Amino acid sequence: MSNQDELTKAWQELSSDSDSEKLHLNAGQPSKLPIETLRRNLKIKLGFTLGISLIWVGFILFYPETEVKFLFGLLLLAYAIGSALLIRELRIFRTAPFSDEDLLSFLERSTERIKNALKTEENLALAVYPISATAGFMVGFAIQEPLELIFEDRRVLYILFACIVIITPTSHLLTKWLNKLAFGKHIKQQESIIQSLKSD
Repeated sequence: MSNQDELTKAWQELSSDSDSEKLHLNAGQPSKLPIETLRRNLKIKLGFTLGISLIWVGFILFYPETEVKFLFGLLLLAYAIGSALLIRELRIFRTAPFSDEDLLSFLERSTERIKNALKTEENLALAVYPISATAGFMVGFAIQEPLELIFEDRRVLYILFACIVIITPTSHLLTKWLNKLAFGKHIKQQESIIQSLKSD
């Protein structure tokens, strides 16, 4: 039996048994397809996003400085948008094709969707890092000095600007690395399956 036949049979078994969580692809050995792991990791990412959002809510409710509340409000808005995008992806992200959809088209579509979702998240986060760096700097500064000094002392503003310049690209690279760590291997596995289906 060819690799394509095995995969097609696995999807048919999944469709006929909605309670089955395992797919038998090789000699009866249970194996999860990469797409199932990708969906699980999206759920984990959503959980972290919602958890961090609660931290921003805490700062908004309990931190006394209005400027800091405003910045954390912007962060909360950005995380709310990110959470909404992840929830949307999870609602339409399927681990099995529709009955009238062939396996190859389904895998290609789902792979492209998750790659686009991660790219959108990375771009959104890139706009958030300067706000996050500024908010963190202001919270730390306010512990030592009155917050008004940030706007009165140019040296402090230069330090803030330097922090933003350093933190923004560093955080962006870290986000891309974490996404690659959580999703890269499984995306490559799925792309390998797609290439195998195309070659059969």
